[in-house]
Amino acid sequence: MKPMTQDTIVTQFDRNRLRGMVSVFRKRSAVNPKNLDALEMGLSDAQTVAPEAVPSDVVTMNSQVILLNLITRERLTLTLVFPDAMAHASQRVSVLSLLGLTLLGCRVGDVLEHCESYGFQPLLVERIAFQPEATGNYFV
Repeated sequence: MKPMTQDTIVTQFDRNRLRGMVSVFRKRSAVNPKNLDALEMGLSDAQTVAPEAVPSDVVTMNSQVILLNLITRERLTLTLVFPDAMAHASQRVSVLSLLGLTLLGCRVGDVLEHCESYGFQPLLVERIAFQPEATGNYFV
């Protein structure tokens, strides 16, 4: 997993919504508190930019990304979503999952170490198929 650092970019809008979500989810026993802690810490460490200033190669909330497994060469298309959007479609990953926590703020070309049931798999962020901010949709 690639931890969020000061090199990680998050939009102000995403940061505010995610911080609000963390507050609400802390009251729910079904949510892993370690993941909430990791998200909260990552948001504190990340560089925050206005939605219209985020580079188009950065994974933001509701971005659709193409990942390449560097071992199997399989491609995976996922959309990074808030947990409440998980039930609405397939190929979505919650920002509170380990993979979701890792994807937020990544850039095209980053390699992530993702833990599968059979071990770690290196995943390349090959491209961003859709980023809301790149289309002028700053408040999704």
